[in-house]
Amino acid sequence: MSYAIVTGASRGLGAGMAKKLAQMGYDVVVNYTSESSAEKAQTVADDIIGVYNKKALVVKADMSTLEGCEQLVYESREHFGDDIAVLINNAGISQTQDFLDTSLERIKFIVDTNLMSVLYMSRLVYPLMVDKGKGCVIDIASTGGINGCQGQIVYT
Repeated sequence: MSYAIVTGASRGLGAGMAKKLAQMGYDVVVNYTSESSAEKAQTVADDIIGVYNKKALVVKADMSTLEGCEQLVYESREHFGDDIAVLINNAGISQTQDFLDTSLERIKFIVDTNLMSVLYMSRLVYPLMVDKGKGCVIDIASTGGINGCQGQIVYT
C-alpha cells in the first residue's frame, strides 16, 4: 500500500496535510523533531487512525541533519515498505531577531532545517519513486521568501 511522509507534521499545516492525506486514503508517517511536539504528533497519528481508519507511524527525527532525514526514511521503509507515494517537505522554523544578533550556529540550523532537509529528503525518496514509476514530492515554502518579513532575514 502506498503511503505518505510529512515532515514537520505535529502541528499547523503539517498536521492538516497529514490528516488530509489520510482522508484521501494514504497511510501517513508523522514526523516531529522536538520533545515538546511529541504529544501533538501522537494526537495527529491518533486522528489518522481513529477518524480516517488509516495507519500512522510517528517518527522523531531532526530534519536539520542528513542523519535525521536518513533515520526518518529508514524507519518509514521498515514500517511501511518502499512504496512512498507522497513526500511533503514541510518542516521549517523561523525566528524574529535582528540579523546581526543571530548567531552563526542559529543561522546554520535554520538554513539546514528549511532548505537542506528538502534536498536531503528528496534525494533519499526520489529514487524509490523513480523505481516505482510514480510519486509526488511537495515542498512547502513561505510567502516571506517573496515579500520578506521584518526581523526574519534568515528565514526569508
